[in-house]
Amino acid sequence: MLLSEGMSKNKEEFYADADKEFKAALAAYPNFPMAYYADGLALARLKQDEAAKSQFEHYIAMTKEETADRGRARRYVERPELASRS
Repeated sequence: MLLSEGMSKNKEEFYADADKEFKAALAAYPNFPMAYYADGLALARLKQDEAAKSQFEHYIAMTKEETADRGRARRYVERPELASRS
């Protein structure tokens, strides 16, 4: 919710709040690949490229099926600035 709010309003505080929420969710449920992916998007929007790359790498490691999101995550690891435009 906060991530989509941040995307629609393009406000940094929503991305920061989304990052906190994803971190809390991952602390409770570490086997939640989409939370890693979404947190990577939030971190990329905050221009925290290394942290975003790390989250995308976790997502890739946890998902084995080749999906559009997995392909995007691989591209975002190489070029995290692309995630800030999605």
